[in-house]
Amino acid sequence: MTAISGKQRITVYIWLVLLAAMWAFPPWVHFAREAKRAQIVQHPSGYYFLADTQQEEKYRQFIVFRIDLPRLVVQSVLVSTIMAGAFILSRDKRT
Repeated sequence: MTAISGKQRITVYIWLVLLAAMWAFPPWVHFAREAKRAQIVQHPSGYYFLADTQQEEKYRQFIVFRIDLPRLVVQSVLVSTIMAGAFILSRDKRT
C-alpha cells in the first residue's frame, strides 16, 4: 500500500469541503397548491442553508419546502467523480 502524496491530500480536503458545502446549502423545491387549480405544482426554489427556516416565499398559496434530494445526489456524484479523477491524476509519478 502506498501513502498518498501532498497533492492527493489537498485534493481529498477540497473534495470534503465541497461535499460539506453542498449538503449544508442543498437545492430546495417547493410544492404549492395554486389558487385557481386544485393541483399541486412543483417549482425549484434555489439553494438555502439547511437550518434556514425563513425561506423567502414567492407565492401566496399553500407552500411546502423540501430538499431536492435527487438533484443533490446527482451533484454529489458528479463532484465525487471529478475529484476522484483529480485524485488519481495528482499522484506522484514514480520512475
